[in-house]
Amino acid sequence: MSPASRHLAAHDPADTVDSSDADLQQAACWLADRYHQHPRLVDEQRDFCLRLALLPSDDKPGAWLHIRDGRICDIRGFSDGPGTSLATQAGALADAEPPVDVLIRGPQRLLCDIVRLRQSPSEPYLFGELVVSGCEPDFLRLDYIITTLAHAEDRS
Repeated sequence: MSPASRHLAAHDPADTVDSSDADLQQAACWLADRYHQHPRLVDEQRDFCLRLALLPSDDKPGAWLHIRDGRICDIRGFSDGPGTSLATQAGALADAEPPVDVLIRGPQRLLCDIVRLRQSPSEPYLFGELVVSGCEPDFLRLDYIITTLAHAEDRS
């Protein structure tokens, strides 16, 4: 496994990241921990399989998540360095096998805020700051998951 890859099996749930951290891969691991703490929500998604890519529009490292049978089973980050340009990352995604089902693009800080449940994706999506490519039912389901988790976080 490359250093840019992080499998959930190796992820320590106690390994939390400061809320000011803007690393998408770490934010995605944080989200996976929160999501898997809600068995009813996970069970509702048991037929959901998706490869999701988060691609920052400001040439910062992106991340992708693999959801299989409603569980986030793999999270990988794009490597730092010269390969982090938007064009390079988009090219890597285009060559991914199997292909990415949903691609979400926006500024890294915005993507991290959404993944860390600090901001709803609805307004940035409506105003074009967040661009989503893929099947509408898939990203509507992602929006439902994020919204449900954000409400659960607000209540705790």
